[in-house]
Amino acid sequence: MNGPHPRNSVRLVAIALVIVCGSSVSAASAGEAYSYRPHPHRFPQIIQAKDYATIVTIEDLYVELKVVQNERKRTNLDVNWRIRVDDLVIRGPTGNELLVRFPAGGPIQIAQRLYRDGATVVAFRTLRRILIDHQDDHAQRVWYAQWKNSIGQKMTRIEFEAGSKVIKLNSSSYGPTSMERHYIVDLVDRSKASISPRRRDAK
Repeated sequence: MNGPHPRNSVRLVAIALVIVCGSSVSAASAGEAYSYRPHPHRFPQIIQAKDYATIVTIEDLYVELKVVQNERKRTNLDVNWRIRVDDLVIRGPTGNELLVRFPAGGPIQIAQRLYRDGATVVAFRTLRRILIDHQDDHAQRVWYAQWKNSIGQKMTRIEFEAGSKVIKLNSSSYGPTSMERHYIVDLVDRSKASISPRRRDAK
């Protein structure tokens, strides 16, 4: 009985190695993201929750990003982030800056506004940890967008460039009277970005 052709055996081994390596990379990425979880939960993201106070904070951060951008018609101008000491500094294309502070125990400060809700402090302190671990010496972009979908839900998307990854801060809400809402904090591969370029060299 004839066995498999040697060339076919080599191809099968190569395919198996690709599958194993790809699975290992995915598992490693998931493990890194899970290490940032402030508490266990059933969702795949680092944080997924629905308290309205944090959704308001994310929406307010979006508004301040538009201010620092100094351009209301586009979301793709050069807006960069970096960590300075313990604060997040977001710099707009004209040099103006937005400061976000994350003191232990709160409150979170965005520009001149303070946010004291406990879940908000946890979410933004977790964001701070991820940002600190993924900053580098190059300008790292911030992308953001907000719109209402076809059923009237306000969608806010903020994504921080982190090398081959993207740090997501997203929310979806119908407003304070509806419990059909949620927000996430997550670290994903660039290929899973929602609004930012999916390749590191893309503009």
